[in-house]
Amino acid sequence: MAQNHEPLQMRVGEAKQRDVGKKRARMGPDAMDFLGLAPGDIVEISGKRQSCATAWPADEGERAPGLIRIDGQTRKSMGVSLNDIIRVKKTAAKEARAVTLIPADGMKADTELTDFVKKQITDRPCPLVRGDEIAVAIMGNSMVFQVGKTAPGGIVWIDQSTSLAISANAAADGKDALQAAEEDGDLEEIADSRAMITYEDIGGLSQELKAMREIVELPDLYKRIGTTISTNPHQL
Repeated sequence: MAQNHEPLQMRVGEAKQRDVGKKRARMGPDAMDFLGLAPGDIVEISGKRQSCATAWPADEGERAPGLIRIDGQTRKSMGVSLNDIIRVKKTAAKEARAVTLIPADGMKADTELTDFVKKQITDRPCPLVRGDEIAVAIMGNSMVFQVGKTAPGGIVWIDQSTSLAISANAAADGKDALQAAEEDGDLEEIADSRAMITYEDIGGLSQELKAMREIVELPDLYKRIGTTISTNPHQL
């Protein structure tokens, strides 16, 4: 399959619940063919910031041209929202020699916890790049980490040979990642990452979610409608 080296502009859509936390990017066959992708290939996805994902074909009957479905955590890492336009291109991931993770809640991790987190990641491998956020399930709770320094740089995989460190000392191990976020004006988003909940995190309740979106999102996205019917956007 020939690879097109030009990035493809695509519109961001909501991920399927089964893809949440797996860093998958689902797209239609036309986009897969244009980019020279096979299922499981790595794509670089760029919004306000760069991230990465594993390419997967869209479901039958949901192959909207130009739509790429990525989960809320990946969107947050990129600094984009639903319906934003992002750039997508095929790339490759390198095996990481060393990776530092920064816990969102500032907790300190001992060797036992570090080994557990590494096993969780390697059991369900996904590509990562500095500044990404990943969630690991620990005792029924989701613990969020930001990817700090990686060696080598760029898009990497964590495998059994990777030296993984978890450090709450952002001024040391996480300095580069936080500096990059600060330059983008997104330091507040990183500090508030523990509160991130997206629609994909809620199973079922499709009718209730649709009604909630109509009440909360539409007046804010389309202020002219709210003015016509004399309503103000809700304050969240």
